[in-house]
Amino acid sequence: MHPEARAFHTSVLAGRHFHRVVEVGGRDVNGGLRDLFTCDEYTCLDLEAGPGVDVVADCRDWTPDELADLVLCAEVLEHAPDPAGVVKACISYLAPGGLLVLSCAGPGRAPHSGHDGMLLRPGEHYANILPNDLQDWLADLDDVQVTYAFEPADLYATGTKGASEATPEPESAARFPTRFTTDKATTHGYLPTYLRLASQIGTTGRVCEVGVQHGDSLRMWQALFPDGLIVGVDNDPKARWPDGTRQVIASQDDAELPAYLAVLSPAYDLIVDDASHHGHLSKRTWDLLWSLVAPGGWYVLEDWMVGFDTWAGYDNSMLHLAKTFLHTLDQLDGDVESVEYRYGLAIIKKRRSNP
Repeated sequence: MHPEARAFHTSVLAGRHFHRVVEVGGRDVNGGLRDLFTCDEYTCLDLEAGPGVDVVADCRDWTPDELADLVLCAEVLEHAPDPAGVVKACISYLAPGGLLVLSCAGPGRAPHSGHDGMLLRPGEHYANILPNDLQDWLADLDDVQVTYAFEPADLYATGTKGASEATPEPESAARFPTRFTTDKATTHGYLPTYLRLASQIGTTGRVCEVGVQHGDSLRMWQALFPDGLIVGVDNDPKARWPDGTRQVIASQDDAELPAYLAVLSPAYDLIVDDASHHGHLSKRTWDLLWSLVAPGGWYVLEDWMVGFDTWAGYDNSMLHLAKTFLHTLDQLDGDVESVEYRYGLAIIKKRRSNP
């Protein structure tokens, strides 16, 4: 499974628990999904025997013993001569209130084999899926969301099976809580940007966030980079570092901060400043930590929008700092490749090599 598809499934599934899970076409060719969540029962069916396969069967002819509260179908439909039938089967496996999570190749993806991800074999079927067709096939579900990702030409979809009258609403709602509780994914809407960066970095990314507080953001990084290094910096020893993350207790303007971080990793693929939201302190953090960003990596200043007059309790220093990043592009051969501005985010990418 390519990193972009895994990043999508991670955004929906990571850290959650399900009772019964069915995965359609889940033979492990180049990475699976089982590690993203916990469950009581897991059944994987595929047309071919192989790693991770529990049942060898055509999903259109197979019936589960009991209905599932999660059905997965990742990178399958483009290889299926009857993709609509596959989707119909997936929906039929769902219990009331159950969730379907699906990814597949959309318009523009290069043909590739369903056997090993390489070149198509003689006679092997392949056809990219159109967004409108997928939307139609999911019409029997509620809360359907279909997204086309231009890079790498993927379709991502989720939907839930309507709960019957016998299914209590509180139980159904509790079964599918909000995935991430950090304001990056809720009120601020930063998650799509971070999914894009995660898809380019890969699951082994080295991430440092300055500003820990309750640890919600660190848990998100753990989900997006399950094989990586997650470091949190905070000057409050009572902040909450989740299990498996690395703790650095220091102020964001501590001159020794680069040395503390270098002990854990000589370079980082992503450094995020979500600390004080005071421009003079964030400027010091940038000055201290930019050298630790790996070539091709990113430094992100969060929440610069608090510098606008509409945000009470802040001055305009964060807005001023965000503007100054334009000056990092004053040289063709400088180490800053690009500066991207989005709502609340200034995203600075380090050049891999001089032009």
